[in-house]
Amino acid sequence: MTPTVLQAPVKGEPQLNVIPYQCRALLDIRTVPGQSHEALKKQLEDIVKEEERSVNASLDAGPLKEIRETLEKGLSKRVSFQSKLNVFEDRPWTKTSREEQIVQAVSNAIRSVTGEEPTYGGVLAQRMGLFFLHGQAFRL
Repeated sequence: MTPTVLQAPVKGEPQLNVIPYQCRALLDIRTVPGQSHEALKKQLEDIVKEEERSVNASLDAGPLKEIRETLEKGLSKRVSFQSKLNVFEDRPWTKTSREEQIVQAVSNAIRSVTGEEPTYGGVLAQRMGLFFLHGQAFRL
């Protein structure tokens, strides 16, 4: 996962001293060969549901109840916490054999420039694999 700094509010001019009405957290998760996307989505859904339940329990009877009641004075609706998981892009993991021509060419270039053996795998390999997966090509 890639850590990300969030902007508040979601839209408009960023503000440091304002608690937004709503917020958005985005996760960029790069899966590896063999990892199940469905299992990962289920785990994330379970986490989101549990956090929603936990925060609302604190708002109803826990340490946040007094704060909620104070905030609700003068409001037309109840303060609550809602969360939702929205998967907006789901790309398959990719794996490229070390015998592939592109891998051999890049490996030779790394050896030539650095004098060291290349390290295989990781995010760059996934991005490159997706690049080729979508019918793109480039010259070395």
